[in-house]
Amino acid sequence: MRLAGQMQAWSRWRSHGLALLALFVASCVLLYGLFSAASRDTGIRMTIVSAEAGFAQWFFDSGNGYSEAESVKATYPRGRSDLWFAVPPGTYRSLRFDPSAGDGPITIVDLTLTGDIPGAGGVSPSLDSLVARKNVALASRTASGLQVVPTKGTNDVQLGLNPSVPLEMRGQGVSTASILQSAVPLALLLFLSLFVMRRCGVRMIVVSGLAASLALIVTMGALSPEGQPLHPDEGLHVANFQYYLSHVWPPAAHDPRIVPVLQSSVWGIAYLNSYDVVYFIAGHLMSPFEQMLGSPTAAGRAFQNVLWLALLLMAAFRRTWALPISAVLVTPQAWYVFSYFNGDAFPFFVSMCAVALACDHGRGVNRFLREGRMNPSMVAFCLCIGMLVVSKANYYPVAMTAFLWLSASHLRLRWVELVAVIVAVGALGAASMLGDWPLPGAPFLSDVLPWLGLACAAIAAASLLLRSRKDPSTRTTIIRFMVLAVLAIGFAAPRIVNDLWINGGPDAKAATLTQMTERYAAEKFKPSAIDAGEGHPGLRFAQKGISLPDMVFGQRQWLSTSLKSAFGTYGNMKIWAPEALYLLFLSSLGALLLVSSWVMVWRQGALAAKQVGIVLGTAFVVMLSAALFSWLYAFQAQGRYLLPIVPMLGFVIAMGMRAMPGVMKPLLVWMLVLSVLSFACIGLPGIAARVG
Repeated sequence: MRLAGQMQAWSRWRSHGLALLALFVASCVLLYGLFSAASRDTGIRMTIVSAEAGFAQWFFDSGNGYSEAESVKATYPRGRSDLWFAVPPGTYRSLRFDPSAGDGPITIVDLTLTGDIPGAGGVSPSLDSLVARKNVALASRTASGLQVVPTKGTNDVQLGLNPSVPLEMRGQGVSTASILQSAVPLALLLFLSLFVMRRCGVRMIVVSGLAASLALIVTMGALSPEGQPLHPDEGLHVANFQYYLSHVWPPAAHDPRIVPVLQSSVWGIAYLNSYDVVYFIAGHLMSPFEQMLGSPTAAGRAFQNVLWLALLLMAAFRRTWALPISAVLVTPQAWYVFSYFNGDAFPFFVSMCAVALACDHGRGVNRFLREGRMNPSMVAFCLCIGMLVVSKANYYPVAMTAFLWLSASHLRLRWVELVAVIVAVGALGAASMLGDWPLPGAPFLSDVLPWLGLACAAIAAASLLLRSRKDPSTRTTIIRFMVLAVLAIGFAAPRIVNDLWINGGPDAKAATLTQMTERYAAEKFKPSAIDAGEGHPGLRFAQKGISLPDMVFGQRQWLSTSLKSAFGTYGNMKIWAPEALYLLFLSSLGALLLVSSWVMVWRQGALAAKQVGIVLGTAFVVMLSAALFSWLYAFQAQGRYLLPIVPMLGFVIAMGMRAMPGVMKPLLVWMLVLSVLSFACIGLPGIAARVG
């Protein structure tokens, strides 16, 4: 018996060892790709001082002339900005720089091309090589740099770099020593992962992953100096947050105190004018600590770090909360959002809290729906839903997912009711985004979608009412859901009522916002220029005749870019991982969800199938709304618009963890390892390389 036990143990360790060896070899190959990607980091770093906010674009001619396909863009605020433009490795005949900031002067303080540039004879083109080409009234070299005054009324300045020989930009190459040096800690990481999978429970894995990611998040903030546009729109978000460090109440849309905020954005907008409550909460919570932390930017980043710490404490406090919160470990993009100040982290945090509370089957909101007993966790759930209502609109579907998930269990939703609700929400949401705009190719949809949404909502409501007449328990549960909705609206109401009080109705507020945007936006972002067809080329694709499928799947690759940037893209969409890493993320997540869904349906049958359908349906609503926003308003192929899907996945992952932890744990640990590699080997070095 003893010998048989030893043989069984040896067999088990041998299988784990072979699996570990396979993981190690695969990870070494992956690591080589990561270093190769980092080594090809070529681009243009420059410092400018602009009298107005605007955007800049570099074109590079590889032999086919200048085109949008071979260009990179960046926006900049009023004043001094450090910009980074990631240029793909290649050989270029010439480069062209187009700044756009109205008629105001621009001073180019510094210009540096990075990477190995042998084609220039060992001498990299610099600021002295930059010459005026078109629409430049004056270009003078001073002690502070190259000062450019645009020709009045043109807003199309063109400057050029014309090297004497073709400019070859390429990476430095990867040394064997650097790969071997990195393979050692990678091996330790994989051995540690094996130990964790064997010895630790799911909650310990989640808490450890949250702690490790918190350390990386804080490191990212520490590596990022203030005043440099390293992260997406951080300066604009900090300007909105900074208002509440010295003011108590939200401003009116025409309040002169928010003019500096309007001037800091090429869009001429202020998030202070939206319902988004994160700036109010963050400003009032962090105002006592601003002086201690040293700056508004540091205070804003500290607020994000505290939110992540709160998720960690929730996971450590209760296992039923840790299971859905584990969803944050599957993508480093969620970690990145918490490393700088923005408007995405707070609704993401609130969404994770709402999902965790909804998954606590024996307590909180589930107990209230079963027994009618109010409790603190049930009130906290309503608070989370209320905060989602006054946060970024792309997180609204998370609230719908939470209510539908609970309804599937407590109201025993039928398929027709479930499908009707999801279609109603999708149709009404799309109709609200379309407004009165005629849709190219299908102008009738603007009229049909509202009626479709209302009809589906009526079908779902009628079905529930008919069932409630026959079943008193269903009627009681519906009343309890109404109590939850009223409480959630009550938490959101103060912000909405205050906005109506200071700005008037929606039409009056919209008119005021249009006036302010017209006054303070950059030239190509003014409503008048956009309506006249002279706006920025990335705006209103639908009105330009570009079809939605062409935008999503065609040359602009909205779907591909959005999916990749949902799994680890850093900086201003400039720091990318190798394609192989994104494929690993997507395939691993697909396996995780497939296993979870299969286990749920196998164990619970029809109820689990409906719950999986809820998550898939509402995730599609998130993707549809993100695609419509890019198509109808401004092209934004960014993964952060898809991040609301992550909390939704927490429902499915939690159920899979309960049913089959032995299979789910290795998959979760594997995705955690991928996330750590992406953040530590791609994100942190990439941001550090851009600090200048």
